[in-house]
Amino acid sequence: LMYLSYPVAFILAFANGANDIANSMGTSVGAKALTLRQAIVLGAVFEFLGAMTMGQFVSKTISKGVLVPTEYTGEAQTFALVMFCVLVATASTTLLATSYGFPISATHGIIGGLIAAGLASGGT
Repeated sequence: LMYLSYPVAFILAFANGANDIANSMGTSVGAKALTLRQAIVLGAVFEFLGAMTMGQFVSKTISKGVLVPTEYTGEAQTFALVMFCVLVATASTTLLATSYGFPISATHGIIGGLIAAGLASGGT
């Protein structure tokens, strides 16, 4: 399951990055303030810097109180499967919505997926 998670996590990171770039740089490119190449380079640099400097704080905020991992004590496989399902669901919906130009929040997808998968697996 862990080896399947790596490509899915990469797809989610790609889709989320594409969505973030479209949201933050779309108006600049549309107004011709930046070329598409400049927007992609600047976006890649600042997405990377943001993830490296602030990513841990975002993860801590998201993980507070959504799912209680201690309820899965002794059920590590169930917890891993729940997390994998959330990863697949968020990656697929973010990628599809972004490719069709629909507005989406990957963070909302993750929170909703955690709540639904946690309730379905018997957690709280």
